Amino acid sequence: MSTETFNRNQAIWRSRRGLLELDLYLTPFAEACFEDLSRELQRQYGELLECEDPEILDWLKGGVSVPCDYSEIVAKIKEFSQRGS
Repeated sequence: MSTETFNRNQAIWRSRRGLLELDLYLTPFAEACFEDLSRELQRQYGELLECEDPEILDWLKGGVSVPCDYSEIVAKIKEFSQRGS
């Protein structure tokens, strides 16, 4: 997995996925929260975006266990989504 760092605009662009439901989780999160994340969480977010869409969606919807590499960033995305922000 890539450890490249990227900026907010790149994060927003990469958050646009092939599944609308996933877009509704990721794009608002990237727009509102990416810049406030620690470098480590920004890196985790970038790595998460390299995963397959159905896999990410399952993690966000709670259908399957989240790999520990992504547990913190997935929890933040879910929390953000539940707030309705």
